Amino acid sequence: MSRRSVKHGAAVLCLIFLLGSCATEPSEVVAETAANLEKLRSGILELRVHVSPAPGEEAEPQEAGFELTGSFQLPEEGQLPVADLEYTDLGAEEPTTQGFVSTGTTAFIEVDDQAYELAPEQAQTLVGGSGEGELFAQASVEEWLREPELHEGEGLDGAEVDRVTGELDVVTALNDLFAVAQSFGGGAGFQTIEGDEAERLENAIRSSHIEIITGAEDRLLRRLLIEVELALDESLELAEVLGPLAGASFTLDMSISQPNQPIQVGKPADALPIEELTRQG
Repeated sequence: MSRRSVKHGAAVLCLIFLLGSCATEPSEVVAETAANLEKLRSGILELRVHVSPAPGEEAEPQEAGFELTGSFQLPEEGQLPVADLEYTDLGAEEPTTQGFVSTGTTAFIEVDDQAYELAPEQAQTLVGGSGEGELFAQASVEEWLREPELHEGEGLDGAEVDRVTGELDVVTALNDLFAVAQSFGGGAGFQTIEGDEAERLENAIRSSHIEIITGAEDRLLRRLLIEVELALDESLELAEVLGPLAGASFTLDMSISQPNQPIQVGKPADALPIEELTRQG
């Protein structure tokens, strides 16, 4: 082999090494994670949504929000989900917690540590359909970030993860979250933010932050953190647009550990028919 060939080969190898060692673009990391949301079928969920209200006419404005924690496995077509979840209303004077348990064949709600089995027609509303995964298509997470930065090679729960941080595009993110809430049958107090309302919201933002943690190998979402702080006077004026999210600050913190690991849930002990709960009401 000639000296020129050796030099040429070395140059090609160096170029390949340099190209291979270039950091992945943060937008690509987020796009891959967003595309894999429909592949996220099970895990241990910790979700907290919290709103600190702006001072109003009340002496002590009420906090608002909820927590949802526990294990879940999304249903296949024609089946019930598998889940053991607790929902806590943070907006109540004394936070109240209710449970939801589903074994895949029967479903229960838990109130005051007592389980009640849902009737078959009630459980039927939880059965998975052929369109599972389409819900995630409404959330264009890759469009939520401005000036994203990538932090590679971090560790979380024994797995290597990448973290992307940036400023939040609040209008885009909230409109997507409103659409998701409406798909769940909620979101009655929300409306699409556009036009003058979108401009008012942008002007009211004092600071915003988004953080996405994703698996370095599988690109499955591990954590999504959103933080928004609004100017107090402006947030009061935006109450009609933001509904229950109007306040001094808004935080959404969702983490999913053990993604796509099998979930097993047993029937609660001493469960009563759901009619027993309705009689109490």
